[in-house]
Amino acid sequence: MRLIPPHILLIITVISLSLPNIVLSVTEPMSWMARLCNIILPVSAYLLLMTLLRNTGKMVWAMFILIFLAAFQLVLLYLFGGSIIAVDMFLNLLTTNTGEVSELLSSLIPAVAMVAVIYLPILYFAIRGAFDKSYRLADRFIVRFRQWGTACLALGLISLAGCYSTEEYQASDDLYPVNVGYNIGLAVERTCRTARYADTSAGFIYDARTTHPDSCREVYILVIGETARADNFSLFGYSRDTTPLLSSTEGLITYPKAFTQSNTTHKSVPMLLSAASAEDYNRIYREKGIITAFKEAGFHTSFISNQRPNHSFIDFFGKEADSWEFLKEELPESANVPDGDMTGLVKKILDGGHMREFIVLHTYGSHFKYRERYPHDIAEFLPYEASEATPDNRCSLINAYDNSILYTDRFLHSLITELKESRTES
Repeated sequence: MRLIPPHILLIITVISLSLPNIVLSVTEPMSWMARLCNIILPVSAYLLLMTLLRNTGKMVWAMFILIFLAAFQLVLLYLFGGSIIAVDMFLNLLTTNTGEVSELLSSLIPAVAMVAVIYLPILYFAIRGAFDKSYRLADRFIVRFRQWGTACLALGLISLAGCYSTEEYQASDDLYPVNVGYNIGLAVERTCRTARYADTSAGFIYDARTTHPDSCREVYILVIGETARADNFSLFGYSRDTTPLLSSTEGLITYPKAFTQSNTTHKSVPMLLSAASAEDYNRIYREKGIITAFKEAGFHTSFISNQRPNHSFIDFFGKEADSWEFLKEELPESANVPDGDMTGLVKKILDGGHMREFIVLHTYGSHFKYRERYPHDIAEFLPYEASEATPDNRCSLINAYDNSILYTDRFLHSLITELKESRTES
């Protein structure tokens, strides 16, 4: 393939880097001044940066991080229709296992193909140009691009000043890629604080005590679900009968106005396992989890997870237990363990005969891909085979999701049945 001229590669690179700015200016609620600033100011920066080296190929690779972020941002926009790459998205990169990543990416083939078509040719021509000593910008192009960049920069700074003077505007929140860079900094800070957790929480105690007599056996099971929406539980009024067993269970108490505090596993699950909340999340770095509270009160504690360890607070809190197990830890990435397998492990723990028992179960629940979360012979909502996240597959995806809720209903009911048969206060 013939190598395109360096000035053409420069222009194509600037346009491709600007695509997230253009799309965000349409999808995000902002004033016309902010939209103008969100496009012109970054474009001026890209133009001026691209003229720092005469060899355009080398300069493209020097800006690889911006290309990566642009591709990441476009995939995110395809998936959610708006919003920049948040702090939790970066933290997910560090805590999500490769199996989950491959499942998600395989279901986003159109978006991945789109960014591949846009950015891979640019990188291909850039790497060829980088090793070609004659692949250099002519002086006239350098002068012209710098003039354009300076003019855009002046107009962008004027629009930025207008944003700050006429509205509530923060570049760290509203200007791409400044806001994404700011979020990367926050993600790095939180990762460092997480790594120091063992030291910062070492002296923490709940001073928890039990008030019940030693002669009374007590068992508590805390099930941490995954991606289960109350809107899809018939228990909460959903039109489909997705929770027939729980709906007929006597003595069940439901909380119809409960909301998750985060839409990411690495953050929401630790909040369910500790006293931390979205309003006071920083306490998580200096306090221990609910398992430690039960241990202080004299309970034997167990933690079982149907997810892989990922060096996050989920692991830290889980490993505070007297016994803990990650069911998939030693299995291949493609291994699919149904949540129902945990019922047998719970029975073994109960047969251990501890007078006070606290068991935490972290399920895989309704995690994407939905159709792989349950034995197919229990599926009642058909068809459910589609897995790509596209509008055309909406009905099939909903069916698969509702089948996963149906399986969750069976699993929770099996735990309740096991507790009833153990004849303990539970």
